[in-house]
Amino acid sequence: MLGNRRLGILEGEKGMGKSAFWVALGLKVFCGLLLGLLYKYHYQGGDTFAFHHDSKILGELFWERPLDFFSTIWSGGCGQALAEKLWLDNQPRAFFFVRWVAIIGLLLGNNYWLMSVAFSVISFLLIYFAFRQFQKSFPDFSGAFHLAFFFLPSVVFWSAGLMKESLAFGMFLIPLGILSRWGKSDQIGFKEGGIDLLIILFSLWFLLRLKYYFFGMVVIVGFPYALSRFGKGMLIKSMFFLVPLVILGLMAGLAHPNLSLDRFLVALVQNHQTMVSNSNHEDVIVYNLDESWISLLKNLPKALVASLFRPFIWETKNALAVLNALESLGLFGLGVMGAIGCWKNRIKFSFDGLVLLGFIVFAGSLLALSTPNFGTLARYKILYLPFYFVLVTSPFFARSRQ
Repeated sequence: MLGNRRLGILEGEKGMGKSAFWVALGLKVFCGLLLGLLYKYHYQGGDTFAFHHDSKILGELFWERPLDFFSTIWSGGCGQALAEKLWLDNQPRAFFFVRWVAIIGLLLGNNYWLMSVAFSVISFLLIYFAFRQFQKSFPDFSGAFHLAFFFLPSVVFWSAGLMKESLAFGMFLIPLGILSRWGKSDQIGFKEGGIDLLIILFSLWFLLRLKYYFFGMVVIVGFPYALSRFGKGMLIKSMFFLVPLVILGLMAGLAHPNLSLDRFLVALVQNHQTMVSNSNHEDVIVYNLDESWISLLKNLPKALVASLFRPFIWETKNALAVLNALESLGLFGLGVMGAIGCWKNRIKFSFDGLVLLGFIVFAGSLLALSTPNFGTLARYKILYLPFYFVLVTSPFFARSRQ
């Protein structure tokens, strides 16, 4: 699988092969449609149809009062009469997404399935753009990024269709990809850097409105990594990374209150408790968590295991959970194989590997604590799971280049 040149997986600086591109795009569209069928017939409703419902209401507003439509799309505000018809107007982040959905809906006659295809294609193109950035930064591991972004089952499935993640995941990867390229570049041209900066700023604005914790991850990890390019050697590079990381971490609350140190734990525990109260007992990951840093540290190991490898096979209660558990088992196996590969080939962690490992531990643990529900966590795993895959398969790709 790792050396599948027929699909163009190991094409280095050239991007995907044509066959791989169309296979990956077709898979993404198929998963978007499958996601819609899952929510329609298994869950019998859910976020995806709420987004479609509200976008359809806004589409009707366009034909009745176009000026009010454009005002709502621009500002997010709506009158009482319109608000009574909407389901998500009191959820700012969800309604922000609805406004984008409404624009696509106008172009496609508000047909749910066509809109699902459109968002799957948009998601694919955003991820592909980000993939090219990572590919330029780490050409030796192009195949690992390719498989992680386009063929890892949960990543492909939960970033497709008419869901917030279809846009959020790509918008998360793009600034990280550009910043990783900055971190690897000896020189950045003025024009190229200016375009990159505009793309980064737009992506960050979008993430802050849609999923602020995605925004926090990019700022706290991405920018320090870009600055590490000024350091030579592990120690100096680490200083150029850690000092900005601490500073940006302390300043994150300026962008969103829940990212500030005095609100961070409160928001995390509140979200944890809300998720527990709204979940079936068998779907809950049990922690003994309170609003203290000591409690957080005590629960981190259990949360990290849950974020990567649970549910275990014996914890599953339905077919979806079994699929999730099988993927987790496969990822555990890859982790063991990667560790053995590192030991046999005496591969030491590089600076990049340590940053990647730190990000996986940080993102995985915190998301597992804030969302202690196997089903919801399966969606949120897409934030860090591709990077785990890249990390544990990197010894095999490094060896294939020798």
